[in-house]
Amino acid sequence: MNLNIAHQGRILALLLALSGMPHVAHASTVLSATDWSGFTNVVTTKNVGSSNTFSASGSSALQIYSYLSGSSAETQRFVYDSGFSYDPSVQGAVDSIDIAIDQRRVSGAPGAHGWGVGFMQGSNIFVFSMYHAFGAGTYSWNTFSIADATSAAQWFQATAAGLVAPAATLDLSATGSEIFAGVFIFSGNGGAPYRYDTTQYDNLNVSFNTVENAVPVPGAFTLLLTGFAGIGWTRRRARLKSQNGSEPA
Repeated sequence: MNLNIAHQGRILALLLALSGMPHVAHASTVLSATDWSGFTNVVTTKNVGSSNTFSASGSSALQIYSYLSGSSAETQRFVYDSGFSYDPSVQGAVDSIDIAIDQRRVSGAPGAHGWGVGFMQGSNIFVFSMYHAFGAGTYSWNTFSIADATSAAQWFQATAAGLVAPAATLDLSATGSEIFAGVFIFSGNGGAPYRYDTTQYDNLNVSFNTVENAVPVPGAFTLLLTGFAGIGWTRRRARLKSQNGSEPA
């Protein structure tokens, strides 16, 4: 009898645990840029060189031209569309971010050029560095993608001193402010008297993955009630057997 009670207690504990198991629902909001006509906003975080020029334009693809004058010239700029954004405080806290983008270099002169996908939140600009190209030449389209970029190591923060290890991070919580995504470029002459670079970007996809509120497993409450009823019937049957000395009908 004591063994039965102990066994029934374990069953009850299991049922209680099952009834409390959450069902975690995942959802994603994907920002997809194939029409680049709205990417006209430019934030300059660093610009060393009095004769530097820069332009960003496009429709079917975003084309960025950068010219640097002087051996120590540098430039860092973020290009974005004011409608290409995600707001955690309105759309939900973010669990992870996936990134994919196509890029190619059209032309250029020797020097150092790098780029990445940028995220601006408030006064902070964070850069997920994708690729560095050195030297002259034309390159074909390449696709760069990463799942769960939030846990990767290629993050930098854009400051007046240059790209540095982040002193902060994107606030992806339910109280975080609006996040704008776009293309970030950084170039330096590397000691050359001048350099220019023309690059193109297309098919930018930024997926903000959210974890919705946990809900009980469907049918868990029914399972729990059935378990209680079964344990009650088992105990009643055992009690009648003890009283009558035989199995109840």
